[in-house]
Amino acid sequence: MRESKYRGKRVDTQEWVEGYYVVEDGKHAIMTQEHDGNSRLLWNEVDPETVSQWIWLQDKNGVDIFDDELIKYWNDEHTEFALQRVVWDKSKMGYVLSQEGLGLMDSGLWMRDWFTTRAEALGSFYDNPALLEKEVT
Repeated sequence: MRESKYRGKRVDTQEWVEGYYVVEDGKHAIMTQEHDGNSRLLWNEVDPETVSQWIWLQDKNGVDIFDDELIKYWNDEHTEFALQRVVWDKSKMGYVLSQEGLGLMDSGLWMRDWFTTRAEALGSFYDNPALLEKEVT
């Protein structure tokens, strides 16, 4: 069975946490496990707008990639790069890349090899929305 992992920004500290996503009594939380001699689950209330699911892929540096991740990727010659955002596309039933003004880029089966060799995760779109608005060459 595949592991499901989520991340979200805590409402109290604005720090990112990763773990299991829970909604209870209208509150959204990421549950994390603490290992301090006694293993226990911790409730971390998060802003629901920032909750993203791990897409089961890692970048070229071994960093987990989440939905709404900003991705920097290089061309074949490693001379230019572009920035795109990982988003869920309901019509394709899969993750695709999106760039402001360019629309969606179909991900297809090449995504796994491409991410592990050319892509670098830069963090959540929610922390860096202005990056996609800048022209990058």
